[in-house]
Amino acid sequence: MKEQMKEQTTEEGAGTTVRIHLPLTLSIIDGFMIDIGKSLYVIPLDMVVKCFSLSRNEYLKVTS
Repeated sequence: MKEQMKEQTTEEGAGTTVRIHLPLTLSIIDGFMIDIGKSLYVIPLDMVVKCFSLSRNEYLKVTS
C-alpha cells in the first residue's frame, strides 16, 4: 500500500497545516525556480547552462 503523500489538517482559530511527504532524493535537489504564466517550475541546477536577466524591453514574444 502506498504512503499518503499529502496531509492537510485544519483547526478552527489556529489555521491550516499542509504537509507534503517527498522521498529524500526529491527533497534535496538544488533548483532554479521560474514562473511561466500561472505555473511554477523548478529546473535542476545541474541542467542550467546559463542564466541572465532581461529588462522588460528585451523580452522577445514568440507567436505562432
